[in-house]
Amino acid sequence: MLMVLLTLPVFAQGMDDALPTVEMPDQQTDYWRRPPPPPPPRLRRSPPPHPVHHEVQKDTVDSSVTLTVGTSVLTSPMVEFAGEFRVAPKAGISLLGGIGGYNGTPTWALGGEARAYLAGSFSRGVFIGLDGRYTNALVPGYYDGAVALGPVLGGKYTFDTPIALEAKVSASWVQGDNWAAVAPACTVAIGLAF
Repeated sequence: MLMVLLTLPVFAQGMDDALPTVEMPDQQTDYWRRPPPPPPPRLRRSPPPHPVHHEVQKDTVDSSVTLTVGTSVLTSPMVEFAGEFRVAPKAGISLLGGIGGYNGTPTWALGGEARAYLAGSFSRGVFIGLDGRYTNALVPGYYDGAVALGPVLGGKYTFDTPIALEAKVSASWVQGDNWAAVAPACTVAIGLAF
């Protein structure tokens, strides 16, 4: 057994020569460092959704003149003729005249309106304006000519055919020779637009 122990170091020496040697890399070399991780995959952004366009129905009627015939219902009975002319996309000038009678006395009116359309358009909209006229029909019992001036509020709708409907209310300050009054009025009219 002693022989085995004595030959072991010699055998071990021979084994060292037979085994391959492995070199350990130095920490300073590039081999020892781990390679950097790959960049994260780029996420492809989906394109933005297409905006939803709601179809806004535009007026199919684009009139510039409206001729109407109507009646005033709060004052003495009168047939009123009017012609409104567009001067801007949302503004118009109206010329008017009317004839009628009250208790056997003929009545008349001659004047005009300046209108601004607050909503909608000249063909279909709500307007506010100023009404001025020379008339003898706004205050029953006073049939001398008088100047009337006041605000007006109304609406107009023009169909796809050239037919137009209009309704308006006003309150006018009426100044006569030696008297004054406030006269409300309401007019409903139908006409043609072109």
